[in-house]
Amino acid sequence: MSKYATVVYGYRDRKGGKKMPLDFKAPCKHTFSANEIRTASECARKRYYASRDCLAIRANKPSRALLLGGAIHTCLQYYYTELDKKIKEVGLAKPSLEDCQDLLDTIPQLALEGYDLLDKDSQKIYDLVSEMYKEQVAVDLVSYEVISCELAFHMDDWPIADCMYHGFVDMVVKGREDGKIYFFEHKTCANFRPEIYDRFDIQLHIYAEYGKRYCNAEGCNFGGMILNQIKKAKTERGYGTKRDLISYNDKELEGFYIWLKQKTEAVISPDNHHSPCNNYMTCKMCEYAPICLKYGYEVPQTTEEIINSFNEVVGQEADGTEIIQPVYKYDPRPDEEEETKMATKLSFSELLKRAQKFEKIAIHTPTEEQAKTLLTELDEIGYRWANGEKLTTKTRYKVENESTCYNFEPNKKIMYSPLVYYQENNYTIIEFSDIDFKE
Repeated sequence: MSKYATVVYGYRDRKGGKKMPLDFKAPCKHTFSANEIRTASECARKRYYASRDCLAIRANKPSRALLLGGAIHTCLQYYYTELDKKIKEVGLAKPSLEDCQDLLDTIPQLALEGYDLLDKDSQKIYDLVSEMYKEQVAVDLVSYEVISCELAFHMDDWPIADCMYHGFVDMVVKGREDGKIYFFEHKTCANFRPEIYDRFDIQLHIYAEYGKRYCNAEGCNFGGMILNQIKKAKTERGYGTKRDLISYNDKELEGFYIWLKQKTEAVISPDNHHSPCNNYMTCKMCEYAPICLKYGYEVPQTTEEIINSFNEVVGQEADGTEIIQPVYKYDPRPDEEEETKMATKLSFSELLKRAQKFEKIAIHTPTEEQAKTLLTELDEIGYRWANGEKLTTKTRYKVENESTCYNFEPNKKIMYSPLVYYQENNYTIIEFSDIDFKE
């Protein structure tokens, strides 16, 4: 493996360059996230522009804060995940700090694709965090085992029928001593949040509700959310951190449920006119301000009319011609993306034909269930592990977890390795979700 491991990240996609689609087998009529209900509380018109239940508009150019936050999330995910793998590979149930530090030194430095999209100040912050924060990663993994990073979840018909709340947990860990499950939430910020903010934080309360459900299903205890704040600071390290353990009792969550139910009902009500907030400071910093300047109290009815109405110059051709692109873009619901992808899915038989031509293909299976499905299908037509064992004897998923990929070898043999190996060796990566097994 080379000195550098390359991981791609992008706007609304922090998981190592690959999507983490939610399992929308029977999508609810209305979808919400913590950010959406927060936005609805601040400005109903802004929520109308952004919500996938309404116009589903996003700025074409992600903000500086979003790019930096995505970069740091990717960096932390990489080092936590890779160090946890190393600990498991050498069989350390209770690693010491020295063990973690030694293993961390063997992990390739992360070369972040998309680094050049960051401005100079953001690059400086990222460089400091990516190098110095590894000390904290080693300290954390003395106490915790990583269960999952960027865990996608959704809660159907909650808090009312036909509504679904969804989100991503940055990292799920298990305490090595107490055996409890904790959710890590990484936050990049200009200033550390005051304590009162955490008492009423919508995202943390939703995560607490999901944490209870997650642990009930897994037969374990939920320890709470670990809020990990990172900000620029005039210190020797160049950044500061603040770590808080957040938990809420049943009465607190019951009160939050009542509040959220009332807010959700108000948002989906036919009487909701999506009124603007009329707050100068909020409007001044809003990405949708140009739309409000044009429409005022009038409610635009289609996404298309907005996308076609707002353009910006983003560069010049060699001959001096201006390059113009829309300011906004359409951001569909995950189930709409699935419908689009279904039309272009790769059939299983076509996949096998390409494999038989010795094309360098790796199939990425982010979940163990996907790994089992793929290996069962291949086993039924005679594929085996390189040692001759049936593919259904084991998946090897626990070795690489959500980074697990499988490739074809001559004589109908299958091998596995982490995603980054195949990326570095120029394999064509095919997502399991892009294969159509129902031919």
